[in-house]
Amino acid sequence: MITVMSESTAPEIERVTRHMLDTMLADGSTPGLQYVFASDEAVRFSHHGGAADLLTPRAVTERSTFNAYSVTKTFTAAAVLQLAERRLVDLDQPIARYLDRWPHSGDATVRQTLLHTAGFANPNPLRWVHLAEEHAAFDRDRFVEEVIRAHGRPVSQPGARYAYSNIGYLALGDLIEKVSRQPFVQYVQQYLLAPLRLRDGAVIAFDITRPDAHAHGMLHHFGWLNLVLGLVLDRGRLIEGSAGRWVQFRDHHVNGDAYGGLIGNALGFTRFLQALLTDELLTPMSRAALFKTESAPGPARSLGGFTGRLGQVDWLAHAGGGAGYYSEIRVYPQVRKVSVVMLNRAGIRDERLLDRLDSKLIGPGR
Repeated sequence: MITVMSESTAPEIERVTRHMLDTMLADGSTPGLQYVFASDEAVRFSHHGGAADLLTPRAVTERSTFNAYSVTKTFTAAAVLQLAERRLVDLDQPIARYLDRWPHSGDATVRQTLLHTAGFANPNPLRWVHLAEEHAAFDRDRFVEEVIRAHGRPVSQPGARYAYSNIGYLALGDLIEKVSRQPFVQYVQQYLLAPLRLRDGAVIAFDITRPDAHAHGMLHHFGWLNLVLGLVLDRGRLIEGSAGRWVQFRDHHVNGDAYGGLIGNALGFTRFLQALLTDELLTPMSRAALFKTESAPGPARSLGGFTGRLGQVDWLAHAGGGAGYYSEIRVYPQVRKVSVVMLNRAGIRDERLLDRLDSKLIGPGR
């Protein structure tokens, strides 16, 4: 286990936070993890530990990468807001205005799609994965076409109710491609990742750039989630082996780049969140839209993710979970702090881990 903290972080706060993280490893909550808490200028606390690969074996380091899954949606939202800044997208126009191959999207607006109130379906996405060695040849357009044919019809009226939808974010990915006239991945790399000038081991990408530094996804061998996933996943193809209480996945990618395709580490995602607090990626008006809680059915959320409060401090956050990994990112705009936690074990709901991990570090003056 390795911990880095600033001189301004009180030793007792550091000790308590480190103990919580070490306990997660010791009690079998996760094989490995990374956690970073930072201001808009510098990392204030960083911790990593546990296993990246149980079969080799290999440890998690600060440079280890993880599948981020739905954390990607905040990047997709930021890309849409950039295009709105350039007057290429009107958030309150029907998304169908910008799309060629979504014939049933009707009057659902871009804003409603960002907020998961557009009425798009959300079939179980856990089976929508492919192996790392298939990634270069994976036919993304064919995947989207198949999803549209099978699930493209709305399941509710636009604006009527909240229904979290990966398909809605596939549509937003198509919007970005149509309006920007370049592939979604290329747009994100050029306008969201390149400006970050990632260095010192920080990684955000759509590829597993270094397999020897990538943490394998895992799940509890005897847990209920293992039984559930066994019903939807091709285990013979995706499972690499098992060790102790854990089943280990082969390296894999999510089929839909726009709803869950990013790979990275806590240092990389921290740098992105820091940039959201400045003018590096978005104008002040777009940042306000990214953070502001919208009036809409369902849980509190903004155009960039879900919103809430820790004590008296507002936050914007997004979780990313699925077969083998679970992550959370969070921004505290009022106090200009950010945090990221990444685990290499399966998770399928927002667990709000950062409520506990950030609780001491977010205090006044830190």
